[in-house]
Amino acid sequence: MDFLKEVILSMLKIFIFFAARLAGTLYVLKPIYEMKGIAFTGDVWVIWFGLSYILYAAVTFYDVWIHKTKRDRLHSFWFWIAFIAALFFILIPFQKGELPFLYSCFIRLTM
Repeated sequence: MDFLKEVILSMLKIFIFFAARLAGTLYVLKPIYEMKGIAFTGDVWVIWFGLSYILYAAVTFYDVWIHKTKRDRLHSFWFWIAFIAALFFILIPFQKGELPFLYSCFIRLTM
């Protein structure tokens, strides 16, 4: 019974994190992008992934530095590569003035 309880709790936690990250993308990042004149169209899932991974890394940093839990994740090369990529996904539209991801480029080419 304990195993089933852990699985249900983990699934609930994952669902809550997905919902929070989606809400963060739609209700926090979208107005910021639109305030800077960046159309929030195209492959918005890339922005959602970037925000999701940054929040995942923030939770990892919080666990390691505040709760002093041992996380081998911080020593992982791929953790840091994905973190840097997520930062670029969030920050590139500010530099370019648009969402420069595949779908929006495809629309520009067909018009």
